Amino acid sequence: ADVINSNKADVVCMRQVDKFTTRGQMDIDQAAVLANLTGMKYFYAPARTVSGGETGNAVLGRYPILESENMKLFTEGNDEARCAAVVILDLGSGKKVRVVSTQLEFSKESSRLKEIEELKIKIKTDDMPSILAGNMTANVGTTSFNKLTEAFVLYTTETPLATFSYPNPTTVSDYIFYSSAAHFKVANFYIAGYTPNRHVPLIVDFELK
Repeated sequence: ADVINSNKADVVCMRQVDKFTTRGQMDIDQAAVLANLTGMKYFYAPARTVSGGETGNAVLGRYPILESENMKLFTEGNDEARCAAVVILDLGSGKKVRVVSTQLEFSKESSRLKEIEELKIKIKTDDMPSILAGNMTANVGTTSFNKLTEAFVLYTTETPLATFSYPNPTTVSDYIFYSSAAHFKVANFYIAGYTPNRHVPLIVDFELK
């Protein structure tokens, strides 16, 4: 909550968010607690049960949530179930933005490619400005990374910032994409300093066209 508030975030995408699990605290709904501490609205999308509770993805925002969906993603066999938290935010003056928070399959490229195709279909079916963020577990240069950059626009044309692991991240793991250069302009991007997680926060300042 301190990281979110100190960086004055308008929208936050989170993954591996627990709700009533023994690996955290059974009385804690992490998304709800963070929303309360930051004064933000939220949507939580559980992906699977774990440690007596649920874990999944969440979106926090300072704007009203018009629509929300727990989008189930391709899962094969006994792989961990995956999902995406999808919300449509009302920015006012008739402007809307779709925000998608997810974590893709980490061990199978074939499964990851299918999940990326599902996200592409979801985001590219209309002309709504959209942001896709999360742990894509897709190293630069891999087939899945190339598929992501073909479908969406990465926040930088340079090498993406390393986000894993704190305090000296060396691995590119977390990404922020957007639907089209016709929708957004990237004004700035950076890594936040202190983080209570192994993944450091990736922050992008967007200007909506």
